[in-house]
Amino acid sequence: PPLLLSYTLDLSAELLMMTFNEPVRPSTLDISMLTVLSSQSNTSIQVPLTGGYVSSSTSLDGTLTVSLVLNSPDLKQLKPNGSIATGSNNTYLSFGPALITDMAYNYANPVLPANATEVSLFVADKTKGTLLTFGLDMNTGQLLLTFSELVTPSTFVASSITIQDQSTASQYVTLTGGTVVTLNTDYLVAVQLTTTDLNAIKLNTLLATSINNTF
Repeated sequence: PPLLLSYTLDLSAELLMMTFNEPVRPSTLDISMLTVLSSQSNTSIQVPLTGGYVSSSTSLDGTLTVSLVLNSPDLKQLKPNGSIATGSNNTYLSFGPALITDMAYNYANPVLPANATEVSLFVADKTKGTLLTFGLDMNTGQLLLTFSELVTPSTFVASSITIQDQSTASQYVTLTGGTVVTLNTDYLVAVQLTTTDLNAIKLNTLLATSINNTF
């Protein structure tokens, strides 16, 4: 049966890369068998993986290394968690008896939590999120911000946002406050503008009356 030799957790690339001692079949991978733990002795701090997919670069059966693209729910548990997956000293991997098979369909030997494998290479998440798009609804007073990375809405600072009429502003309103609205998504932040800020924007007829003067 295949043996796990080493693995890499790259939170910047959002990848988990596992290397085995013999060719395996990525097509047989059961991601739900995988669990990331903070240590071998403390199994109370763990993140069982719930999904994702095999990277196309390692998807063909017969590979020694399998790269798993992690999904948003699992990344949401790993990235902001200060007790697990912050470095090599608190990043361990265990898996059940039906993780993946070799070319003869023999399942890899399981790795129990008490013998969980310490990460060989850990890459912290140092990729800064960028704003991809935004929307402003002047009827509801909501500002919708879509980012390239997982974000933590509770860290939103309203005063960092300025609504302006063009790239080089001649008319603008810098927000003074707002309330983050909970949404079922990890890349989108919805902000309910204060009445004061919304009225300030509405009073300026040269600002935020169309997409042509909303920046």
